[in-house]
Amino acid sequence: MGSPTVPNPDVLDGWKAIADYLGRSVRTVQRWRRLYGLPVHSVAGRGGGNVFAYLAEVETWRRGSQHARADAEDARADELTQPDPVVPPRPPRLRRHWLWLIAGAGTILLAALGMARLLGPVAQPAYWG
Repeated sequence: MGSPTVPNPDVLDGWKAIADYLGRSVRTVQRWRRLYGLPVHSVAGRGGGNVFAYLAEVETWRRGSQHARADAEDARADELTQPDPVVPPRPPRLRRHWLWLIAGAGTILLAALGMARLLGPVAQPAYWG
């Protein structure tokens, strides 16, 4: 059996450790690697998920102009993705109720005119001519 490995304090192991060190989310750190060249190394022979970074390289990158640019663009992206303020729902519009009322009254009026036309000869008083 091998002896347990002692973590190296000069190495950040995994996306979460790198993100925690930089004070950002894992997705942000992954974007910084892709767009701005954040020095993150992949573990040989593994998939893209196993990564590490050397503190010295990260600090050098952080002091460089790339980090300032990344921070500025990240702040703009955060502003764009902020949820809209909560807007209270509008009260129901009364116009729709009036439209239904007018449509119903018109239907009743048309039905009454149709019935009057149908029953016209029978229901007419004699003095109508």
